[in-house]
Amino acid sequence: MVDNRYGGKMDDFTPQVNNHRRFSGVWRNITKPLTVSNDLSSCLVSGIGYLLGDGKSIQFWHHEWIPGMILKYSFPRIFALVTNKDAKVAKCGEFIDGVWHWSLILRRRLFNWEVTSWNGLLEIIKDFCVYNSLKDAIVWKPDSHGKKTLDRAVGRKRFGLGWLHLRKVWESWLASRVRQISSSWIRPEVGCFKFNVDGSAHGKPGPVGISGVMRDHEEAVKILFSIPIGIADSNLDELLAIREAFLLFTALQWSCSHNLVIESDSSNAVKWVNFPFVAPWAMRSFLNQIEALKSRVLNWRVVHVNREINFVVDTLAKEAALREDELIEFFK
Repeated sequence: MVDNRYGGKMDDFTPQVNNHRRFSGVWRNITKPLTVSNDLSSCLVSGIGYLLGDGKSIQFWHHEWIPGMILKYSFPRIFALVTNKDAKVAKCGEFIDGVWHWSLILRRRLFNWEVTSWNGLLEIIKDFCVYNSLKDAIVWKPDSHGKKTLDRAVGRKRFGLGWLHLRKVWESWLASRVRQISSSWIRPEVGCFKFNVDGSAHGKPGPVGISGVMRDHEEAVKILFSIPIGIADSNLDELLAIREAFLLFTALQWSCSHNLVIESDSSNAVKWVNFPFVAPWAMRSFLNQIEALKSRVLNWRVVHVNREINFVVDTLAKEAALREDELIEFFK
């Protein structure tokens, strides 16, 4: 209610901090962590993460909706040239024939020396798109379950008694907007399949198995695989599981008419698939194969989930490591 009084909107993820002079002293103190640089603001700002859904609440340039990256800092020259610096993600592109296309408006044509930065930005965002059936979400990154309080994250001693009152305000705000990461599987929307994958290694290196289960919006299983790989590293098995999901999905006609979401509990594998250029050199050949497969899918998304959600494929992967033969099944 107070946020709304100072220009905030219900779909905004952060309180209004513009036109600071006309705010009351109370509101300036509440929003101070967003306008000054100290230990408290560093903890708060760095602790907030954003999960892209319909793109109506997340700001394209100011929010960390791409893991580990705030675009206005990563591409300052392009940020200086855009006409709408506060644009929401949903306003930075459109669907054309069911495919998301990014569209950023600049106030002038690029100079030759700015083209490299522009191409770098397009390369980063090209594999992301909005999902109209999902709401944007905000998460508290210091705790994967979203339950860690600011008091535990920052420590009250560092800020004295004033922090005791400010902490309550911010925890209330976080509670109203933070999505606690669900520990249960969520079915995909209509027109989309969800592939949960996992890998298991008995030793490092050791016998490796990969597994996956693909389900539709009615939770019906469409594809199941449990495959022994041989001796490999535990990081590689998770990547191979994602590759296998892409391989099986692109072999079917669904790849031309349905979207695909792949869920893995390996943060490294998810990061490498979304940002191949940060992956270790040893993984590049497998990632090149995955890159080729991506182009054959209508729309795809690879996301990280808690291990609790992946318990079915986790069991299959452990069994796969000890299997002698591949198990791949398709269901109508």
